[in-house]
Amino acid sequence: MSAAAANQNALIRLGVIIGAHGVRGAVKVKTFTENPKDLSAYGSLYSEDGGQVFDISSLAPDKAGARVSFKNIHHRDQAEALKGIVLCVPRSALPDLDEGDGFYHADLIGLAAYDEAGALLGTVEGVHNFGAGDVLEIAGEMLAFTKHTVPEISMDAGRLTVVMPSAIEARPPEQENPNPEAGGPSKARRRRRKNRGKQ
Repeated sequence: MSAAAANQNALIRLGVIIGAHGVRGAVKVKTFTENPKDLSAYGSLYSEDGGQVFDISSLAPDKAGARVSFKNIHHRDQAEALKGIVLCVPRSALPDLDEGDGFYHADLIGLAAYDEAGALLGTVEGVHNFGAGDVLEIAGEMLAFTKHTVPEISMDAGRLTVVMPSAIEARPPEQENPNPEAGGPSKARRRRRKNRGKQ
């Protein structure tokens, strides 16, 4: 299977169930989407392991993200058992982006990563967020996903350029890029992105 095909099948995180709400089976969801209502915009939701499927019957935004009721979940004990489940959709369920409008995190998985000298470092194995910002997993290493660390991404060429943190620290201040958004917008980095893709 090609990297592009695999990316279409990849599950994209839209939120995580953080607890039960009320006595009728509703849950509280911390959403990763720009608009909490987008949680219901792409059809059925899946647990991260793909073993459970959830269909939303009602959704209301709240301070945590959203209060959600699922079909076939009618009691508080059922809802409490769902705490911690990450809610996902297949990458193929997300809308296509206009040309030049960026990319989703899942689109990065499988890209070849090269250093500034052109040496192959490996491929992007995952995009994660552990609470302190997005992180790329490349050849078993975790690297902060910033403009300084990843100054160039070419989706057409299937590659990106990585500057190792030690190289960034060694640069004099005048060589740092004063504009972190230079080089074009990235759907994975803008606050208005459809989903954060915490992969």
